[in-house]
Amino acid sequence: MEEISSWSQRDRLILNDLKTVFMQFHIQKPLPHNTALYDNCRYSSRNYQTHPTKHYQLQLTLTQNCHGIGILNMFVAYFAILQMKNSLDQTGLLNIYYSLAYSFVSYNILCWGSATERDRVFICQKRIIRLIFKLNFNESCRKIFKDENILTTPCIFIYKCFTYVKKNMDLFIKRHECHSYSTRNVNLLHIPKHHTTKFRHAPHYSCIIFYNSLPLEIRDLTNYKKYKYEVKKLPLKGSFYSTNNFLNREPVGI
Repeated sequence: MEEISSWSQRDRLILNDLKTVFMQFHIQKPLPHNTALYDNCRYSSRNYQTHPTKHYQLQLTLTQNCHGIGILNMFVAYFAILQMKNSLDQTGLLNIYYSLAYSFVSYNILCWGSATERDRVFICQKRIIRLIFKLNFNESCRKIFKDENILTTPCIFIYKCFTYVKKNMDLFIKRHECHSYSTRNVNLLHIPKHHTTKFRHAPHYSCIIFYNSLPLEIRDLTNYKKYKYEVKKLPLKGSFYSTNNFLNREPVGI
């Protein structure tokens, strides 16, 4: 605590000792010595090119109850909106939603977006939307998500994968780097060989799958702001309730 406090003081920050909690992140199983490296949570697949005979997988299992904490944060947002729904209009309630609920859902969703617990977070999100727009408990929220341009939890995960790939393209390998054949999909990202479901649930794999599903005219955009605008429209138009619904959608262009 003293080291963190001194570091904060050097950067002119104030650390509240009463609200500071230490969380231990550890690995359930020991990693082999040749495990791929994470550089600030950036997984590099270039190891597959330099060592084609080795398949590096970083199998991290965070055993802390992070989803339980997330569900609690969603309940806090629900309670805050419940208390203010008679005093604020829908715009004000949506501001509370984006401040308390959306900020949690979008935070670090790349790490837990493929987990099964994501559905629990999505259920809480729909409860909040029903409360804001005064829907019945069994009434569908899909139209509200679409009309109000609100991303569902799966769509937030998909959107974050899109932006992550574009910002960190140097961490991914394109197919033309693996072979010299002039194939139709030579500019798509290369999917590393794998044999386990755990690899499919890794953020790196999800980013590749979603990015490869983009239309060519969107993938080729060089302006990052234009790219973010276009990739955000795709999940907003469909208001998808699962990632599989997005991958099985009808292909559309810009």
